Amino acid sequence: MQADGEINLLISHRNVDQANQLISVLRDTSYTVHSTVIDASSDLNSLLSQQRWDLALLELENEAVEVRDVVSALKKNNLDIATIVITTGSEGQPYVEGLRMGADYVVPMDEDQYFLLAVASSLTQLEHRRKKDFWKNLYLKAETRCDSLMDNCKDAIAIVQEGTFVFVNNSYSHLFGYQDVDDMLMLPVIDTIGDKSQAAIKPYLKTLSAEQSIEETSLEISGITPDTEAIQTTINISAVLYQSEPALQFLIPHELLAPATTTEPDINSTSHNISDAQPKRVIAAIDQAILKAARTEERFLVIYIRADQIHEFGLNSGAVAAEQMLNSLKAVSYTHLTLPTNSRV
Repeated sequence: MQADGEINLLISHRNVDQANQLISVLRDTSYTVHSTVIDASSDLNSLLSQQRWDLALLELENEAVEVRDVVSALKKNNLDIATIVITTGSEGQPYVEGLRMGADYVVPMDEDQYFLLAVASSLTQLEHRRKKDFWKNLYLKAETRCDSLMDNCKDAIAIVQEGTFVFVNNSYSHLFGYQDVDDMLMLPVIDTIGDKSQAAIKPYLKTLSAEQSIEETSLEISGITPDTEAIQTTINISAVLYQSEPALQFLIPHELLAPATTTEPDINSTSHNISDAQPKRVIAAIDQAILKAARTEERFLVIYIRADQIHEFGLNSGAVAAEQMLNSLKAVSYTHLTLPTNSRV
């Protein structure tokens, strides 16, 4: 709903007088109603794209606009609209049929009090769902920002679920001998722990439940790199939520890290520029597009572009020139692949 007591209404009824009667009942109860009549099922897609609707009143016996078609169109367009079926039938079958089609309520015609209660309940539930979606989107955006902060944090940070790494930052992966953080994703934690420390770490590698309480603790562990080089460090373990699921955070303060892992990257360095695929940045961009599409009902296009002979270009023209070329290609792609709101992908 746009505001308290304001309804954007879609209505389908064979009898114009009865349709107006339903609207009058709503207006007499202090609702501000902006109504639009559905004349035929073929008009559905056009009407649904015009604005954000709150309530659909559909006559079950209207063969020109079948309830099943309307509910199907709502699902196809991923729209959440309160739906009430109006019936002139007096037996139980119409009520069962309407609910099976996906209506929130099935109300007999001329039962004004029942009708108003059904409308109030349906709109309240709709408002709760919309608020839930709103806060969920804010939560997901906050999670994305947290991931970005952890990526650039000097502390070594890893997130563990079911005994495997689901997130690591550069400091953590470099400490354990992995140059690319993606090489550690979905890697069993136990594979990075020395034999003497495995008994101490195993209690923290079990599947967690939302109700389970884990006290923050610090463990002195002996880690191992892919080259079986030993690492002695202290891991601070705490319970967190990651992507709405219970997880553990492994944190090693930056002052405990080896100097090589705390050194700031040289922005003028040309090494490894081309080899950095930066999949996290790509995934982050896709996540942002999904969030924006859900919030604004816009449609987005995801493409995959691979530059041909980029390695040879880097050898002939230098890593810096190759990196600049990739950045230019990315900028052009973003500029020319922006889709209008009503585009179909």
